[in-house]
Amino acid sequence: MLVRLQLPGVPGRSQVLWACVTLVLFSVTGCGLFSSRDGAHIGYYLPLTVQLRQAPTVAVAQLTYQDACGQNQVLPFGQQLAEAITRKSGRVFEKIVTGNAPAPASIDGYEDVSVGMTTLDLFIPRQATRSHPATLAIGLDFGYTAADGTVLFSKKLQSVGSGDVDVNASSCDIKGLDKIVKEAIANVTDGMAEALGTSVKIRQAAGAGHAGASATGVTPPPSPIAQSAPVVPVPVPVPVPAPAAAGAAATEEQP
Repeated sequence: MLVRLQLPGVPGRSQVLWACVTLVLFSVTGCGLFSSRDGAHIGYYLPLTVQLRQAPTVAVAQLTYQDACGQNQVLPFGQQLAEAITRKSGRVFEKIVTGNAPAPASIDGYEDVSVGMTTLDLFIPRQATRSHPATLAIGLDFGYTAADGTVLFSKKLQSVGSGDVDVNASSCDIKGLDKIVKEAIANVTDGMAEALGTSVKIRQAAGAGHAGASATGVTPPPSPIAQSAPVVPVPVPVPVPAPAAAGAAATEEQP
């Protein structure tokens, strides 16, 4: 049995058209809201086989902060960041080769990623039960090098995650930082994927076809990401005047 609904004053064919348009708009809006989580809407899949080289700074990335009692605390997030970089890079290139993956016959390029400046903006004036705003900025330095050693792209990017953290008067713990870290990681890796996927030179390399170097017997090109060593302050020696001779000192003391 077919049931046909008729809106007053609206012809049947117009009703069908209106229903179709409404369904399409709902589908597009629904998909957009769903795909925007964790950057799932970003997908370029450039036809390149790329070796991902994450600097040691990624694995040891951590957040240092003071809790509600003023004590220094550390929140590691290197593993989350490394997984997000690998996942988002897999949406930029057709094939990603990591340290654990078997080496392919050839490599078209190298993606290098390092952790840049990381800062937390959080101020807790006193230990009391209340919420405080917090903003975390995570920086990434990343680049792309072709198999022949030509640097096609290099960029420094910083993105933030923000929200409220909760403090209890009976505890030193700060709750909610993990959500802010997760948001900052998602935002900065989304920005990295977008920058790589829309790079004109990388897209030109992808359009030129596979012209990679053999993965065996070839020394990989150096990373274009500068790994600067920590600056250790060197004390400047202060010159000490030589002691004056006894006779000279006695002469100076005479009126």
